[in-house]
Amino acid sequence: MYDSLRSVKIISLILISLGIVFFLLELTAGSVSIFGLVLFMTGFGLHSLMRAVRSEIEKLRIDNAELRRQMKDKWR
Repeated sequence: MYDSLRSVKIISLILISLGIVFFLLELTAGSVSIFGLVLFMTGFGLHSLMRAVRSEIEKLRIDNAELRRQMKDKWR
């Protein structure tokens, strides 16, 4: 599970950096294209989504540990 989250994080960081590079290259060339901006926004959105998924997984893990502790205490 965490391996796939890590690979998506790496892909999102690559998209962010490529977006910045393409946007800066387009600015220096004098043309205005939205390709770099689209890459950047896609990478940023993907990165934000993965942060949200990771925090939700952590909350579920904490809730699961708490429920297991309660079940153990109940059966004692």
